[in-house]
Amino acid sequence: MALPALLLLLHLLLSSEGSLSPPRISFTLNSTERPLLHFGHGDLHNATALLLSRDSSTLYVGAQNAILSLDVNQSDVIRLNKKVQWSPSDKETADCTGKGKDLRNECPNFIHVLQPLNSTHLYTCGSYAYSPQEAYIDTQSFSVVKKVSAKGRCPFSPFERSAVVIADGELFTATKTDFRGIKPQILRYFSKDGRPDVSLETSIRLLEEPTFVSSSLDPAEGKLYFFFSEVGKEFSYVDDLKTARVAQVCKDDVGGVRTLQKKWTSFTKATLLCQFEKQLPFNILQDVFTLPPPEGGDTADTLFYGVFTTQW
Repeated sequence: MALPALLLLLHLLLSSEGSLSPPRISFTLNSTERPLLHFGHGDLHNATALLLSRDSSTLYVGAQNAILSLDVNQSDVIRLNKKVQWSPSDKETADCTGKGKDLRNECPNFIHVLQPLNSTHLYTCGSYAYSPQEAYIDTQSFSVVKKVSAKGRCPFSPFERSAVVIADGELFTATKTDFRGIKPQILRYFSKDGRPDVSLETSIRLLEEPTFVSSSLDPAEGKLYFFFSEVGKEFSYVDDLKTARVAQVCKDDVGGVRTLQKKWTSFTKATLLCQFEKQLPFNILQDVFTLPPPEGGDTADTLFYGVFTTQW
């Protein structure tokens, strides 16, 4: 199954001289045209998950042991609306340290994911003292309405990254599923219409030590894209060579037969290239942002903005 041409937009566009094009728009620090606003909170740490509401008036922030709702509707100030405290108990923290993990840096609850579940609730998951949990948050009352184990759907380690898409109430996630963080998976959970949950075939290695960074849904084509970097086994060097990738699965894939029951049959992946001519590539993908076309526009006009670094 071929990847669509729009993914080629991730390639770095270079001029004939090998120089980067100037940015489309830029602002200097403290510019009056684009003021830089700061928000601080006494016990806000490790704010790594961000979600902007559809009307752009509220920013949800997943941090260490907490989730915040911020009012960003004003041009000159950011205000705290509400806050949900979501911390492991003393016993759960003790269990975490008993497994050899660091009390301060590994045993709090670090929020990995914030996603809109529907028009009234958010989905979130966190490392939760190396025993990952997921929760559903009512956006009106900004309170947790349900908490359950998220093992297999959310990383155990606060240092692991994952990528999640929620489409029509179904959860698609790319993550490490085990305590040691060595078993990568791309899965569909909460499958609807009686079809099974699906995952990658594990008898062959389809992913090589990946670091997932982002995900995106193409509703018109019914496909999901997962962006990551992994060890490129097609290259043989003294050191492992990292390679930027994009993987694709079909949203409605129900798996195959016999050994492929409940396994993706639509999985495929491709390399993303970001490189100056005659130079080493920027081979590690740090993040991807998906910019959809204006409402009613052609989905072929979707843009993907990638941020790359190099292992050298």
